[in-house]
Amino acid sequence: MMSRYASYFIAALLPLLLFRWFAPDLVGQIDFWLLWLLAMVLVSLPVVYAEIALAYRSVEAPLAGMQKLTREADASPIWRGFGWLAAVVTIVIAALV
Repeated sequence: MMSRYASYFIAALLPLLLFRWFAPDLVGQIDFWLLWLLAMVLVSLPVVYAEIALAYRSVEAPLAGMQKLTREADASPIWRGFGWLAAVVTIVIAALV
């Protein structure tokens, strides 16, 4: 008996298999894009959820919320700088791409 999601999985893979037959010279790029998509899902989704949770708990923007929550928790001042570091790294990565 097939799994509940097997038909969705097969339906998602079928265009990739047909694409190999249709354009064999572009097949080498598919593995890169699949790995890129997997990395984005595994890395960026938890970060986005963490920012949403941070904003929800502090009732402020993530940058101001990080400072507010670290003061409330009496955490190290290094964590206050982490919000600024995340903002700067985002700008640098956007500039490089």
